[in-house]
Amino acid sequence: MEAERRSKLYFGGSSGVDTFKPDNVSDTWLVKFMHALARGIPKENAREVFDKVAFIIFNYDRCVEHFLLHSLQKLYGISEQEASDILSDLRVIHPYGIIGDLDTMTSPGGVPFGGGDRVSANYIDLSNRIKTYTEQLGAGELLTKLEDEMRRAECLIFLGFAYHSQNMRLLRPAKAMPHKLVFGTAYKMSDSDRDVVSHQISEFFTPNMTTKMRLDIIRLENKLTSADLFDNYAKSLTGGD
Repeated sequence: MEAERRSKLYFGGSSGVDTFKPDNVSDTWLVKFMHALARGIPKENAREVFDKVAFIIFNYDRCVEHFLLHSLQKLYGISEQEASDILSDLRVIHPYGIIGDLDTMTSPGGVPFGGGDRVSANYIDLSNRIKTYTEQLGAGELLTKLEDEMRRAECLIFLGFAYHSQNMRLLRPAKAMPHKLVFGTAYKMSDSDRDVVSHQISEFFTPNMTTKMRLDIIRLENKLTSADLFDNYAKSLTGGD
């Protein structure tokens, strides 16, 4: 909660910012992603905005959900209730849990982003909702959900992901998948380490890839930030739109 409170997305209370200001994060991937996602979708079809996307978020924070909730209101000029209803359709998996759902119009009683005005909180209660890798490795239902989303996706995008071995093991399907495009950041990673990760990702798929196929299908960029990735692959990520 303290990390959420320190983020550029936090507003209200003693932050000095009264309302959500997308300009505060205009240099991040979040704004670029939202524009790409909503391109061509008018206000009357806003409910469809999350139809073609799902998130697997390894962090404990709710920054993505918080941003999307408020950016929907700004982008379409809709109420918090309407934005909250749309957000409820978004498929989000936090493999290691979160401290609680956001306190929204469709989820009253959740945990406000950054703790809201609640200076004191029962951290012991909130921490019980956080899971460890060992706990999750044996969680069959979670692993099934992860694999289902990986298989459903037309392409996979890794953003700000460190490719830790334990997280890669959680993502690796029990049964290899057909080939699909993969885009990802590996910012400031050496070329050698990037190739190691590329090989690890290639093992998610069948049949085995030749070197040329791997380089064509798996695009890991070690000189691009997450925001740069959306600029560099704007058409690839939106199907040419």
